[in-house]
Amino acid sequence: MMSFIVKNKLSAVGWQITYSSVFLAVVYFFVFLLWYPHPLEKTAEVVKVFGVLALVNLVLGPALTFVLYKEDKKKLVIDLLVMFLLQLIACAYGVFVLAQGRPQWLVFVVDDFEVVRPVDVDLKGHDRLNAEMVASFFHGPKVVAAVYSGDQEIRLKQKQDELILGKSFAKELEAYQVLATQAAKIREKARKLVDLEQFNPKQDVAATRMKWAAATGWLPLKGNQRDMVILLNKEGAVITIADLRPWN
Repeated sequence: MMSFIVKNKLSAVGWQITYSSVFLAVVYFFVFLLWYPHPLEKTAEVVKVFGVLALVNLVLGPALTFVLYKEDKKKLVIDLLVMFLLQLIACAYGVFVLAQGRPQWLVFVVDDFEVVRPVDVDLKGHDRLNAEMVASFFHGPKVVAAVYSGDQEIRLKQKQDELILGKSFAKELEAYQVLATQAAKIREKARKLVDLEQFNPKQDVAATRMKWAAATGWLPLKGNQRDMVILLNKEGAVITIADLRPWN
């Protein structure tokens, strides 16, 4: 009798691990391949949050299922339902945190880029963005530019909001433009690749230059947890993001 119960417990645990693995595979796709393409996962605590999700789904959930499993089907259904709901809430919260903290835009302002997350902006103006700049739940980061207004009065207010209120201009959706409109300015502000050797091991810079031979310059990318570098070609277009430091 005992071995029969253990067998049923292991069967229930096996099914839970199976559907939990499918769930984690879907989350992994969205998180690491879509929302936080490498190396952007290093700009936030993505690995830690995903690790908690994996712990809940592959360790704690199955362990509780094994402990709670009983032959009394009525009680079993209630126990498993409660556990499933708690697990679902924990997972939903984790996915919500990852979605809200994802780098939805990489915004060029003046002389560098900044990571902007959904949680950073008022999304009410999102529907007024050019189609090329709209970043949805099913898209990765969009690279755009934030441009100060040509109207002197509005421009002054934008500057005051930055200086007095500490409001990052990169988070102003109404100021977004297609990146190509600022190509000339990006070319002007681009820094020499050799300058990266001041802040990074020379072998790392050399390996990056070899891998991305079309890169002729770079600009800093300000992240939430780690700052990186955006590599540019001679036309001022973005080639890739490199996990190199833009300053000490």
